[in-house]
Amino acid sequence: MRRAGWLTPALAATLLVAGCGLLATPEPTPTPPPTQTLTPSPTITPTRTPTPTSTPTPTPTSTPTPVLIGTPYSADPQGIVELSLPRVVELARWGRGTSSDLAWSPDGKRLAVATRLGVFLYDAATLEQAAHLPAWDARRAAFSPDGRTIASAGESLDVWDAQSFERLVSFNSLAGLDALDLRYSADGQSLGLVGRSQAAADKVLFERWDLASGSLAFSLSIGGPGSRISTAVLSPDLSLLAAHGRGQVQVYRTAEGASLTTLALVVSAPGPLAFSPDGSRLAVGYPDQTRDYENKNLVQVFNVPDGSLAYTLTAPGGLEGALEALISLSFSPDGRAIAAGFANQAVRVWADAGGPPRRTLNGAGFAEQVAFSPDSTRLASSAMDVWEVDSGNVLASANQHFEAFQDIALSPDGALAALAGYSHIELRYLSDGSLQREIAGLPGPVRSLSFYPGGQTLAAACGDGLVRLYRVRDGAFLSTLGELGPPLWAVAFSPDRKWLAWGGEGQRIFFYDLEKDVLADKFTEPFVTTGLAFSADSTLLASLTSNGVNIRGLDGVLVRSAGGTGLDDMAFWLDGSQIALAGNGIARVIETASGRDVAALDFRPDDSPTAVSFSPDGAFLAVGWASGKIELYWAGTKDRLLTLEGHRGAVRQLVFGAGSRVMLSSGEDGTVRIWGVQP
Repeated sequence: MRRAGWLTPALAATLLVAGCGLLATPEPTPTPPPTQTLTPSPTITPTRTPTPTSTPTPTPTSTPTPVLIGTPYSADPQGIVELSLPRVVELARWGRGTSSDLAWSPDGKRLAVATRLGVFLYDAATLEQAAHLPAWDARRAAFSPDGRTIASAGESLDVWDAQSFERLVSFNSLAGLDALDLRYSADGQSLGLVGRSQAAADKVLFERWDLASGSLAFSLSIGGPGSRISTAVLSPDLSLLAAHGRGQVQVYRTAEGASLTTLALVVSAPGPLAFSPDGSRLAVGYPDQTRDYENKNLVQVFNVPDGSLAYTLTAPGGLEGALEALISLSFSPDGRAIAAGFANQAVRVWADAGGPPRRTLNGAGFAEQVAFSPDSTRLASSAMDVWEVDSGNVLASANQHFEAFQDIALSPDGALAALAGYSHIELRYLSDGSLQREIAGLPGPVRSLSFYPGGQTLAAACGDGLVRLYRVRDGAFLSTLGELGPPLWAVAFSPDRKWLAWGGEGQRIFFYDLEKDVLADKFTEPFVTTGLAFSADSTLLASLTSNGVNIRGLDGVLVRSAGGTGLDDMAFWLDGSQIALAGNGIARVIETASGRDVAALDFRPDDSPTAVSFSPDGAFLAVGWASGKIELYWAGTKDRLLTLEGHRGAVRQLVFGAGSRVMLSSGEDGTVRIWGVQP
């Protein structure tokens, strides 16, 4: 075990051992400016039997138009209690949603990013936001060849005026519901759209819409039999379609759906696809998916339609290719270059003739999509980084994060929310969402965060196997704990301030004694640890794993195993006597001592619970669902009280604020939503 200088001077000032507890003289935790300070809520006395006798009110409430970061809201000081339930609504929303497409305007002056919350337009030179098109659940976006209109595909297929930003026409498209690619024809008179088939998972639906008449000119189901289609792209002239379901890549003719070729298999499953501008070549990215301390990311370029291999592009180097997997791919409009984005925020550019990378570009965000400007001189990523291709210079960077947050942690005083993303952490004031600071430069995805109970220190589980500690007041790095190795997925301070636990893909859980400043124990966890939680009295530690939940004493002795594969979340009840589990279609509460089921929610064939949380006073159980719904139940009787809607996709985490004044939820749509009592 590598202690890496735990008791540095900075950390010693933060974690002082004093008698029976830490931090005898705690540092002040950050608070919002006076004009933003939340009104303190009255203390709610915890109860071991929170089963109110009043009649529940299961009527869903409507959700008002959410506010974005920077807009203050007024929270009712009474918090989420029985009498205020009918007035619980969405108070605020943070984030712009996860990106799914990136497009340049023909004149190179604007960039469009399609997200689950619409299409965001930016000035390509300054990266200032120019407009937002409310194309909800937008999966794809494209500019017309003349730049006068913008098409978006999502819940509907819409065409927008590129100057006034008004919706011109809306089509009821079946392919748009799960769109994979969208393109204008060269003459701008029609739209080609391909999306996953709603009838068969191994097929895609190709549609061609005539814009002059506003009608569907052609529709055809293509593909099958095979695995579920995950990726598909259209050639620039809309005549060819390439698709795969994480298996072999197949090329089809869109006119009749005929299969032209099946590309040869390689070691890893294929990822992103891109046609050359003339449609004569197809680039296939193969992300490294094996942890063997080698870099096996590669791009193969095939001739179309015969499927012969033209050349292979590689980017040697790196300690572990799986940590910088290839995630995006694009041809330049002049056909002379290929760019690929990687999970370590790097973008590499090759000449379209093979050979080593011409340029490696380093961005400030996750390059989920990359695209060349129309004149091929600039390259943009969906993280809002723009480079000059020849020099590699950064022309603009807006530091936008169009991605889902990996974890949320609230400071003990309820003033700050810590949000974990890829290689960065955001600390935001809960009162108005404004950024207190960003901590950047962490290795890989930050999967888990935990505030020290005193609020002075934040622990982060990182992608290199180490726990990093930061001072909350100023974001200063304090120290590292652990051993370099497989990525961590979970970290947790104990409520009694004595222990820090962490674990992940290394199949071990570590216990650190904070008072003695030593590693107290480490024991084998047979499965990957994806979550950790201490009971309120700090006597039990629950580990959420790839094969269920294991509950242990602090000596590592297994007390109880529950659940099974497919669990997404867990949460201890007030005194640790019960634990709620969610995932694989089932949400249930069990006794930790006996393993006996206390309650289970009815199975829903069209939905699955994905997140659970108990309110601090133990009165409520919140359950998030794959459909995006959040339901509130009495913790004792499990009667449903309230249904909240807003997320565009699965709810991944639920966290109650201090005193149950607010509840935060994060989803795969890339947003954090704050729920509370409407003023």
